[in-house]
Amino acid sequence: MKTIVDYASILGVTTSASVEVIRKAYRKRAMELHPDHNKSADAHDQFILLQEAYDYFLNLKSGKVNTATASTYHQEWYNQRREQARERARQYARMKYEEYLQSDDFKAVSALNNVFDLLGFLILLLLIISIPVLAFLRWQFVGLIVSIIFILAGIPFLFRFMRRAAPDFRQLKSSIKFLFQSRTFWVMIITLVNVFLIIRIDFRTLITPLNLGIFFTGASLLTYTFFKLIIRTRNSFLIFFTWFCLAPMLVNWFFTGNFIFASHPIKESYRYTIITQDSPQGKRPTSTIRLEGDKYREYYFLRFFMDYQDLIVCSQIHYEISEGAFGMRVMKNYRLE
Repeated sequence: MKTIVDYASILGVTTSASVEVIRKAYRKRAMELHPDHNKSADAHDQFILLQEAYDYFLNLKSGKVNTATASTYHQEWYNQRREQARERARQYARMKYEEYLQSDDFKAVSALNNVFDLLGFLILLLLIISIPVLAFLRWQFVGLIVSIIFILAGIPFLFRFMRRAAPDFRQLKSSIKFLFQSRTFWVMIITLVNVFLIIRIDFRTLITPLNLGIFFTGASLLTYTFFKLIIRTRNSFLIFFTWFCLAPMLVNWFFTGNFIFASHPIKESYRYTIITQDSPQGKRPTSTIRLEGDKYREYYFLRFFMDYQDLIVCSQIHYEISEGAFGMRVMKNYRLE
């Protein structure tokens, strides 16, 4: 029975390696070991072991295994998932090398590696450019000259590092195109949009946290029931997509329409105190306020603010409350004083 250390050794990574490092290692080794490309006697077995190790770590590192089951994951892997990974590897091993490079799994790994490399490369480039600018703003021409000297002194190191970090620009267009065609990519994008709308729109609606939770839970149950029991689809991805993405999106559309087309704004002003909580160091202020007269006590999101420093120095808040298009009042704006 292979251990986690054995699998890490097969990939050429450490057991604590990130998903990105594991993907890069897998891509490099897969191109070297594919039986149609590598004519050594054990290439077939080594390729299957590589796929097995990659799937093992991908499941472990991608969050599919939670903390509660991590201790039993190894046994579960051998009992249920290992043979699936090996069978997939056998299918890839039977492919021609060029055909394997065009397979969805390998293209997905290559595309993710290339896009992550591009992001890292751009961040590094931005840092190199911003250091002289920031130095100039802080220390004028002396800072600019000193920062340029340090950058020039480190050019050999920076050049080698950037060459290793640079993406394959020849494949970048196809990598981005593949990502845009990937279902996982769109799930991530829609999830980010949903989170943004929840924070920006839903939390500004005068609704209790319990009722907001009921909205999302009810929408998820309705969409799940519709696709699972009425349409009777067996497409697991479609069911997941409707439950995880489509249902929250429909709720967010409702709240967004209610917010955008709100009318009849009124101004409300209240003095407030910052709510504190007990800690080992004594009373600690939070980012939540209590309005005079305990106004809007049930609307937690209306009294929670990220600009904590402004809360401390101010003592009064001015709300702009409007009547939502669908009958739910919204907080369009606020100002601390």
